[in-house]
Amino acid sequence: MDNYIKEVIFENKQELYEDLAKLSENIKKITVKEKPFLIEFTGTGRSGKTTAIDLIQDVFIKNGLKVLVVDEEYVKVTKEINHNRNKKMNVDSLQYTNNVIEEKLTIYENTSIQDYDIIIYDRGINDEFVWLDVFNATQKDIEEYDKKLEKKYIDLLIIMTCSSDTSMKRKYLNSLSIMPTKWTNKETMENFLKGIEKSEKYFDNHCKNIYKINTDEIDKVTIALNIANKIIELIKKAE
Repeated sequence: MDNYIKEVIFENKQELYEDLAKLSENIKKITVKEKPFLIEFTGTGRSGKTTAIDLIQDVFIKNGLKVLVVDEEYVKVTKEINHNRNKKMNVDSLQYTNNVIEEKLTIYENTSIQDYDIIIYDRGINDEFVWLDVFNATQKDIEEYDKKLEKKYIDLLIIMTCSSDTSMKRKYLNSLSIMPTKWTNKETMENFLKGIEKSEKYFDNHCKNIYKINTDEIDKVTIALNIANKIIELIKKAE
């Protein structure tokens, strides 16, 4: 079966096969001493965050590590509006962001002490810092959250970006719906990219390591492979 995968499935992609085989071997060799290793993802819509997280979680679990992914469904206020379009389209964006941050602070407290090797936050609290900027929060509010987050020291923040045009194309060309949405639109995506730059000084306060990747021209497997290798590199440094 291994030969079939290598010789048939990866017939014209032998280099990728070797990279993936090496990845699995490297995962098996690491030991997470300071558990859990905390990872956050932030970035523009449709930059590939959730796909990358799924691929990373899968390969780390299959090679023996305990991995928890904390996604939007953990956040009650988000889950409520995700299942009610009318609520989502009419919600006060800034107030909603403040509510999400407060709930995520509690989620951090509860999850970061659990028995996992790695915990991945899909759009963690640092992501909300960008939204605070997008939705014109006061500097005072931003600085208050900054102080609260200083003790939430994330091991690795992964920033995934793509252009607003790429984001919109990925959204609508992979869907049966052409209805407009509240936050995944060209203007908001452009403001989000600007917000990432403005928020970098806060990211530095909260995160030990930051890894940026632009996904406009990179396929999803390569993106996830690069991120997985970065995670391994940082865990090995801490051994």
